[in-house]
Amino acid sequence: MNGALYVILLVCAILSLIPAIVLSAAVVAAMLPQRRRTAIGSHRRPRITVIVPARDEASGIEHTLYSLLDQTQPGDRIVIVADNCSDETAAIARQHDVEVIERNDPLHVGKGYALAYAIKYLAADPPEIVVFVDADCVFEPGSLDILTHTANVSGRPTQGWYLPVDPGGANAAGSINYLAILVKNGVRPEGLRRMGLPCLLTGSGMAIPWKLFAKVPIDNTHIVEDMQLGIELTIAGAPPTFTSQARIAGGGTRSTSASMTQRRRWEYGHLHTIKNQGPRLLAAALKGGRLDCLALAGELCVPPLSLLVMIQGLLVSICITAMIAGVEWLPTGISSAGLILVGVSVVLAWLKFGRGQIPATSLLRIPLYALRKIPLYASFLTRPETQWVRTPR
Repeated sequence: MNGALYVILLVCAILSLIPAIVLSAAVVAAMLPQRRRTAIGSHRRPRITVIVPARDEASGIEHTLYSLLDQTQPGDRIVIVADNCSDETAAIARQHDVEVIERNDPLHVGKGYALAYAIKYLAADPPEIVVFVDADCVFEPGSLDILTHTANVSGRPTQGWYLPVDPGGANAAGSINYLAILVKNGVRPEGLRRMGLPCLLTGSGMAIPWKLFAKVPIDNTHIVEDMQLGIELTIAGAPPTFTSQARIAGGGTRSTSASMTQRRRWEYGHLHTIKNQGPRLLAAALKGGRLDCLALAGELCVPPLSLLVMIQGLLVSICITAMIAGVEWLPTGISSAGLILVGVSVVLAWLKFGRGQIPATSLLRIPLYALRKIPLYASFLTRPETQWVRTPR
């Protein structure tokens, strides 16, 4: 009995160590000194179109438009997709020098449908680069140029550093959420870039050369359509890259319930994508000997931070209990190494990138925060979310 339990625990410990290694490698790489910053110089500016999917965004759409109009040039286009709106989003957008297209299809709701609708609209007069930004986000000065320049020169999809506006103030849960997004959307992609590896797309603030849309369609049904698009592009031979110099500030959410709605959609979508696309990426890597697919499979299979902490902590507890009962120590040693790697990675990421916004006391609350999310992850098994839900503003 102890022999069979030992084998099971050893396999589980080794499997759990993989995402811990991927996380720690990316964090350490991101902390290395920056060799040089991107310089646009005299490079020709590509012809761009910025697509802004907007559903009932009348209260904030002008803020986003001002940010874009300040950074666009003659010949650029801004296309607002007023998607199933019940407010004045379209009317407000039309007051500015932008194109507005309206989509009314209450049976097919979601950001993916809006993006696919916009791409079909652009086909009559396509740009060189398409930029996607959410209707509650703004580009920091100069970021649109950097983002489109990187996509144009590399010929690859390019993701900018997309973060919420504030870390949640004195609210511990808000600070931990902010730290998780900081690590996922900024620290890990920057580390992967420095290692010459692809990253996942995170939706707002991504630029894609038009020619790549001939290779892959936008998935209108997936609840994390950006992540799915990045995987499809990688398999098609155009793995996404990252630039930390293009910064996109998100509008954030206005309540704890709104934040939870958003996190639930992201995390359910991520887990669903791990289950369905992880094996597909591994198969592509093995079949074609492709490091980019293997690296993206590893990055994809790092679960949300709170779930990773929960898994590592639970496994260590089980292994210690088994060791006390007479099972060999190796599973305990490996699982403990995984937990330590995760903990050290989070602290290092906080020290380098989040210390100014997130109080140190928030780090101590991460285990408790993870435990509070057990019902959320349990519901993934019993009633997973399969439809896109707009986050309340």
